[in-house]
Amino acid sequence: MSNKPEKIHFGQVAYKFEVSQGLVDRINAKCETLDDKTTAQNYLVGKIKNEYHFLEFIEEIDTDLEIKNSIYHVVDDCPQDKCYEIEEIDMNSAWVNDQYENEYQGVHTHSGKEDLGFSSILFLKVPDFGKEITDTGDPLNGKTELIGNCGGIWNCPTHLITPKVGDFYIFPYDMQHVVYPFNGNGMRRSLVCNFDITRNKKYSMKKGKRHEYNK
Repeated sequence: MSNKPEKIHFGQVAYKFEVSQGLVDRINAKCETLDDKTTAQNYLVGKIKNEYHFLEFIEEIDTDLEIKNSIYHVVDDCPQDKCYEIEEIDMNSAWVNDQYENEYQGVHTHSGKEDLGFSSILFLKVPDFGKEITDTGDPLNGKTELIGNCGGIWNCPTHLITPKVGDFYIFPYDMQHVVYPFNGNGMRRSLVCNFDITRNKKYSMKKGKRHEYNK
């Protein structure tokens, strides 16, 4: 895994890591050998038939703590209100998307047991996305687009992701995103993990000075 992620600023901040091929291979191998792929469709919005739970296998396959260390780095590095201190980081859900031709995910956000947290996408298999319907604009087949909470003239609120095996993106729960469909017989596989953040109020401001909360 690369030591320093790429920080992507477009109103909010997203992070891009590169995980090892070993981690990718372990996840793919686990997916291929699962006898019972418990569907996750009952709480997901994607128009994808093969979405299945994976949380119980994360500890088994993340032997070098690449996923865990990446989210801890993001929580330590991201802009935040210093009046709070982080109490707990909890991976509350994880699932795999095996996406095929014409399947897609509309614009959506994520959440967990808490409203405050981060989601992530790890690309595991990337097929040929096929010919675009037109040659106008940027190619979109099979790509993910992040939509930051910002706007206004001379501003770019989106970031278009071209999936690459091993690329691991982490972004806030409330960052909207969309996954475009593609053409062809291949399979686009990704692992999605959600991390709840719980925190305590450490300081408050009184008469322009910082005080310990409730004192």
